[in-house]
Amino acid sequence: PKHSACGDLWKGAAELVDADLGPPTRQSPLRMSQVSVDGVAGAMERIYADTSLRAMLGAAARLNATSAAYSWAVVGGQWLQLFAEVSTGGRI
Repeated sequence: PKHSACGDLWKGAAELVDADLGPPTRQSPLRMSQVSVDGVAGAMERIYADTSLRAMLGAAARLNATSAAYSWAVVGGQWLQLFAEVSTGGRI
């Protein structure tokens, strides 16, 4: 979906699809975002039909996915920092 973390992380490196709020379910009173089948199919068709778009998105996605900012060491360190802050009431 084009919103939230996906949109922030993959903008320019993926064919993002608009999402709409779905109805609440029996499992959750929250309304979750969902993409349409037509939206996903359209995105896939654009990527399939456009060789240069496919190459550009693929290269950008690889750079994004292999960025040091998303390494286990960095992300794990961020989680440890968060847990430390929460467990000490913000006093580290």
